Amino acid sequence: MEQTLRIIGDAASIVALSIIASVSLNAWNRILPGALVPMAFNRQGDPSFRMKKPIALLFMPFVAMIFLLLPTASGATHTAGVSSGATILFTLRLILGAGLALAHLTHTRHAMEVLGKEGQLRS
Repeated sequence: MEQTLRIIGDAASIVALSIIASVSLNAWNRILPGALVPMAFNRQGDPSFRMKKPIALLFMPFVAMIFLLLPTASGATHTAGVSSGATILFTLRLILGAGLALAHLTHTRHAMEVLGKEGQLRS
């Protein structure tokens, strides 16, 4: 049971990372070189912090990779021998992966809308 949850958790993490990476790649191809990509927004929805395209689009995939693969790299998935511990770790990985992917999708969509209004996107 624990090994099955570990394998499914790894697969779910890989799927979440692939979604995040594909969204970043799609944005990379559409954003013009030299554009400053919004990284944070104020309450009115206006960009409050911007970064250069490479840093902005590679930030979330790297952060997500660290958070999603940390349990595997640290060996936590192998030492969660008790069934309830393995289930909790599995659930945590599913929720974290889905949350990071959804947050990245939402953020990137809003950033692309702002860049589109500014004329910083390819047709």
